[in-house]
Amino acid sequence: MDEETNKTASSGKKFAADLRELVRLEIALAKSELASKGKHAAIGVGLLLVALLTVFLLIATLVTAAVLAFALVVPGWAAALVVAGLLLLVTGACVVIGIQSLRAAVPPLPKQAIQSSKENVEWLKARLKSVRR
Repeated sequence: MDEETNKTASSGKKFAADLRELVRLEIALAKSELASKGKHAAIGVGLLLVALLTVFLLIATLVTAAVLAFALVVPGWAAALVVAGLLLLVTGACVVIGIQSLRAAVPPLPKQAIQSSKENVEWLKARLKSVRR
């Protein structure tokens, strides 16, 4: 009976050590996933700020084009419209990429870590049931 008690105690210690390691790994996974989502959010916000700046430049360029068109001194308004078109393309690209980055970061929950934790809880329940038998 003493040998069986030692096996049970040893098994319990190993189980506790495995459980601690599992919890440590789950926390590391959650941290990693949250860091990745934070990076995506930062990129998305940065690109949307660039898009806001280019919208301001677009409006300024269009105003310049209108002034030059009304002045009719030189056909410089055509050049201003070309620049405005390029700024419009840059703005559109920044908006699209920025929104995609923000969507990748929202909601800021570590989905993989949560799913893995649920699976581990189920495994733990099954393990405890088999140990009790």
